[in-house]
Amino acid sequence: MAERFGAASWRALRTGAPALDGAVVSFDCKVLQRVSMGTHDILFCEAVALERRGSAQGLIYFDRRYHELTAPGAAG
Repeated sequence: MAERFGAASWRALRTGAPALDGAVVSFDCKVLQRVSMGTHDILFCEAVALERRGSAQGLIYFDRRYHELTAPGAAG
């Protein structure tokens, strides 16, 4: 199990959750509830901290496809 983290540099967040060094955003969450559905688990979490680096663009998955997120006022 530990090998899955060996290809990159990681650090522990306040809750102990791993965060990828240099990630654009890291959410540190406390798991409140876990529900199993078929082959997946759904996690209901409370965000306890958020780290954001720079103004990089992002993606969101919605309506069965990815959409680019741009900063407010950015040309697109």
